[in-house]
Amino acid sequence: MRVLVVSDNHGVTSDIYKIIDRVKPDMIYHLGDGEGSTIEIKERSRLPMIAVAGNCDWGSATLPKVSVDQIGEHKVMLTHGHLYGVKSGYERLVAEAKERGCDVVIYGHTHIPELEEVDGVMIMNPGSVEWPKQFDMNKSFGIINYNKGKMEFAIRYWDNGDILFADQKSL
Repeated sequence: MRVLVVSDNHGVTSDIYKIIDRVKPDMIYHLGDGEGSTIEIKERSRLPMIAVAGNCDWGSATLPKVSVDQIGEHKVMLTHGHLYGVKSGYERLVAEAKERGCDVVIYGHTHIPELEEVDGVMIMNPGSVEWPKQFDMNKSFGIINYNKGKMEFAIRYWDNGDILFADQKSL
């Protein structure tokens, strides 16, 4: 199973469809600030999607602020991150994931890709597929591959149609 992880596209979808065509995911996690684009992405891609609301998703009362998914034996918490102070550290985010029994937490909000393990919880932020803020300013997204009990997390960068490799970790 392959999950495409995106966040913070702020209504812009053109690169997301190109990435879907290249990555060929089985489903999509959208971590907020889609600004109304999540329904379009789900309908156009015809893929299952779990989406959460971000701080710029005004009027998205139908999107939850947090969602939990099960991938094999792993519980995955999805959130935008703004409610957990992610710009100041991971403490509240990791505590909430553990409270919910999750060993993986995926968030957005900062527009900066992250992939690390903290206190037994794998943390992934795919960055932003449209408005990057990290030093190299490359658009980024995440991929989760699950096969026979092994979960692999990867951050990839999108450069004018090329997928560049970056961090990768397993659980």
